[in-house]
Amino acid sequence: MKSQVIACALVLLDLDCSNPSSVGIFLPHPTDCQKYLNCWQGLLIEGSCPLGLYFDLERQVCEAEARVRCTMSALDSDTNRAMTDGN
Repeated sequence: MKSQVIACALVLLDLDCSNPSSVGIFLPHPTDCQKYLNCWQGLLIEGSCPLGLYFDLERQVCEAEARVRCTMSALDSDTNRAMTDGN
């Protein structure tokens, strides 16, 4: 799972939501297992699972906590800046 988090961080840095091929890509949120990120209409959008559910990267759905392997990562400041700046 650690490799998925690192891969997610690298993809997030390189993810160009203005590229039509990026539409529909779901990524785990870097700091909250109950959220996810998605490209939509050229923007990186933060989504939230319904109350009590957690995002499952492998199945690309929100599931009960017991069914999800979630690892939050402390991403470097460039990644956090990219998320807040929309770059």
